[in-house]
Amino acid sequence: MITQIKNFIIFLINDIKNFFYQKLKYNKSYLYIANLKDLEKHKNNFYEEMIKNRDYKKTTNSFSIELDKLSFDNSINLNDPINPLVLTVNELNSNPNIELENSSIYKFFKNHKPKNLTELFFLDKNKSKTKLGSRLDKLSQFTLFYPWLHKYPQRFLVPGMFGPKDISFPKSRFIRLKNLIYSITKYGFKNEENDQISGYMLSMKKDYRFVITAGAHRASVLKSMFYDKFKYVEVSYDNLRVDEKFFKVKLEDIDSWPGVKSGYIKKEEAEELFTGFFKFKI
Repeated sequence: MITQIKNFIIFLINDIKNFFYQKLKYNKSYLYIANLKDLEKHKNNFYEEMIKNRDYKKTTNSFSIELDKLSFDNSINLNDPINPLVLTVNELNSNPNIELENSSIYKFFKNHKPKNLTELFFLDKNKSKTKLGSRLDKLSQFTLFYPWLHKYPQRFLVPGMFGPKDISFPKSRFIRLKNLIYSITKYGFKNEENDQISGYMLSMKKDYRFVITAGAHRASVLKSMFYDKFKYVEVSYDNLRVDEKFFKVKLEDIDSWPGVKSGYIKKEEAEELFTGFFKFKI
């Protein structure tokens, strides 16, 4: 009883600190309108100058994994039929003149409007073996919280790939995909030490997923258009966004995950979030 009261106070203090930090730090438009300066840079395909003079070389900190094992941070896998980036590349490849409003990425932002983390991660409470929702239902869809990485929800807010959003959000992704199709087709796919697909590993039994923290658009283009050549792809661990001790997260270590160990989230709920990355989404 004393432990429960203590935890409740700790969680409440953390929530209050996050609330005031977010109120002071963030302009609400950050969550709904894309960075317009970045959008202009992508319109001008600034990345082409960096790519065209590169020589292909294997980077020292990379390793090879199956392309189909790559997952977005919202748990959508490259191999899932609902993947809006892969679908949009398919559409652009078939019809380079397709309008943004007719693309899958535009429709995804328009139709996918999660109200919390349960919905953001496509978790179905009706099929849950546990009483899902004790934490994830109460956390905003803009919350950054993975119990295998974080002790408590982070104070930073993330816009995420979901609606409702200003058209600038799907437009930015649409343009980036078009640019990547052009550059990879013309110059090939060229990694560089500080510019490659990166993330961290989730493993369960004999299966695994590599969660992309940088390079989701590149991975989507490879999956859609160059799969015959890139069934395996070079990736690296993200030492910029992920603590090195969490590069490889195993389900069997769930009791030591920061969010579970702190008592913030129940073990069963954390497990369902984790295993959701391994489930086929249609």
